[in-house]
Amino acid sequence: MFDTLGSGDLSFIDQWAARDAIDQQMKIQEEAAAQQGKLIDAQVAQMRARTQALQRGDGLIKISSDGLEPALEMIMWQVLEKFRCAPMPKAPSSCWAFKPF
Repeated sequence: MFDTLGSGDLSFIDQWAARDAIDQQMKIQEEAAAQQGKLIDAQVAQMRARTQALQRGDGLIKISSDGLEPALEMIMWQVLEKFRCAPMPKAPSSCWAFKPF
């Protein structure tokens, strides 16, 4: 592309059109890089918040048994106690920590 611009094979108007297209593409790429940077910053903040919550002993989800009959609540907690959760090496966010109230 740059060879074509510098070779003199293009008319003056075509050279300006090509340069405008290049400038427009560069602007699009710069905006995409800025957005990607913002996304990465948000993901880092989310992971830090999740790490801090786990370090405080908070679970990633909370389970409430408000309104359940005592017998159903007992069964629910018995079932939840049987769950085992181990972190997965490639998907750490897929492991939920259960913490009763």
